[in-house]
Amino acid sequence: MKFTLQVLLTVLLTASISFAANIEDIIREAKAKGAKYNEEVKTLFVAMDTVKPVTAGQSAKRGLVGKTLLYKKGAKYRIESIIPEIPGFSKSSKNISIYNGKDKWSINPIAGKQKMPAGILVLGGSNVSFFGEWWNLELSTAKLTGEEKIEGLDCYVIEIVRTKYNSYQIWVGKNNFQLVRDEVARFSPDVAGKQMQSSTRADFKKILGEWEFPSTFYKLQDLYVKDVKVNGEISDEMFDAGKVNVEADDDLQKAILRQGTTVKTPGFPPKPVPHAPEVSLPAPTGDTEETVK
Repeated sequence: MKFTLQVLLTVLLTASISFAANIEDIIREAKAKGAKYNEEVKTLFVAMDTVKPVTAGQSAKRGLVGKTLLYKKGAKYRIESIIPEIPGFSKSSKNISIYNGKDKWSINPIAGKQKMPAGILVLGGSNVSFFGEWWNLELSTAKLTGEEKIEGLDCYVIEIVRTKYNSYQIWVGKNNFQLVRDEVARFSPDVAGKQMQSSTRADFKKILGEWEFPSTFYKLQDLYVKDVKVNGEISDEMFDAGKVNVEADDDLQKAILRQGTTVKTPGFPPKPVPHAPEVSLPAPTGDTEETVK
């Protein structure tokens, strides 16, 4: 009788744990929380310092400091990466990603304006890494693969997709379903091992009620949040790629190629740094023609 009771308790405990860590339940709860978030946070503007720390053996281009601006309104978003003057090129440059709720556009002075394939949204990308809305991904093949502590937070590890050539997995906070880390791995028959690209969102701070936003991002660069505005006025023109005038600039591409061999490194502190030097910050308006000095 005692043995039977122990077996029964073990079965019930196992079933309870499995239910608590069921991928369908996690996705359903995350979607519900995401819908509530979008009801309350109607617009979001975030300004960040972008830092590429300099380490031994790296060229000066690793020490560039810029600004990253995020604009979000409902399902629409705009991401601007502003790079200051590059040696051999007198103007600053701006890379822009726009999603208007239907199409995604990439706009930069090297390639010009390009409409991106719809499938590029599936494997995460900057929109997921920055805004964290992983529940909007294609999740039909998602699997819960384990649990892990990242940046001091207990997380579910979820594999979104895995193919012969790539995989994409995310780490999601168990208590609030916040995206804490995402990672893309690409496999190539011509290259030994795999290529990894990851992004970590850390130091979450309250921005409105219960809602939080990370104050630090660790990507190919380190990003430090300097300003957050919630439910401010953001013009719909910000998400209209047709309002952005840009042409491919061969001189910029040549300047970038030239500086790749530069070894002179300005006095720039190594990681971590509290904040990067100030870069002029445009206000969140509909003026997409603004030039960043």
